[in-house]
Amino acid sequence: RSIMSVATWDEVYKKIKAELVKRGSNALPALARLFRIADDTGDRQLDKREFKEAMELYQLSLDGAEINAVFDKLDSDGNGTLNFDEFLIGLRGPLSKRRKALILQAYNVLDKSGD
Repeated sequence: RSIMSVATWDEVYKKIKAELVKRGSNALPALARLFRIADDTGDRQLDKREFKEAMELYQLSLDGAEINAVFDKLDSDGNGTLNFDEFLIGLRGPLSKRRKALILQAYNVLDKSGD
């Protein structure tokens, strides 16, 4: 990839997701810990430089275009930073039909007023 290349969110998503799957059940707790380590300002938000550092600590190399794709997609409040929740929500992806049905079923059990 050249410096002027453009990465898509889908490409970066697949790269990150593959690494998480490869690392197994400890992947997300380890990544959360690295987010905290890379958070130089202590504001529980990572700017692009801090995010790149967290990914490098995780031994996942992302270039500038890939980092821009992550922030373009996941920085939901547009403040130029990511918190771990924004990152996780983005990685989770859309809910499957089965998962939506389970959530609706649980909601209907808990909904006392029926409205």
